[in-house]
Amino acid sequence: MAIEFLRRRKSHFLHKWGGESGMTLAELLVAIGIISVAAAIAIPQVNSSIINLSSAKDGLLADIRLARGNATGRGAHFRVTLGANSYVTQRLQDGDGDGIWDPNGSFPSQTVELPSTITITEGAGKEIEFDTRGLLISQPNGDPPPVIEIALKDSKDNRIIEMSVFPSGQIIEE
Repeated sequence: MAIEFLRRRKSHFLHKWGGESGMTLAELLVAIGIISVAAAIAIPQVNSSIINLSSAKDGLLADIRLARGNATGRGAHFRVTLGANSYVTQRLQDGDGDGIWDPNGSFPSQTVELPSTITITEGAGKEIEFDTRGLLISQPNGDPPPVIEIALKDSKDNRIIEMSVFPSGQIIEE
């Protein structure tokens, strides 16, 4: 009799205080919702202009270095033509051996559009052409090539990143 009484009390106690331990699906969803709202408020917004400028700089540097590597590795000239809002990479050929390297139609040019707030403010309109040794080509009059200065500007916050391409083909971010 005493055992039966204890069993009933235990059953009544478990039923009264929630019985099984754990959470219902509804309680779990409410908890996840509250945590999500708190995280959305607490996590600061990322400044996309910083990411855009950095990504544009990294992409341009990588493409110029790739053009130089392709020139030395493939035995052809490669040119990167800078525009204000984009740049174009081309493989060149000297089909008739006259020393004039023209775009090779067998290889499509690659055009990269910069993010809308990013512009090339210094260096736009210039061509960076690498010879088969990875060097910048000489001036038409035979003078050594100048250092090519490039500046990327973010119009959203007026940040500027500068880089230089040296006659040796080396590219340095300043």
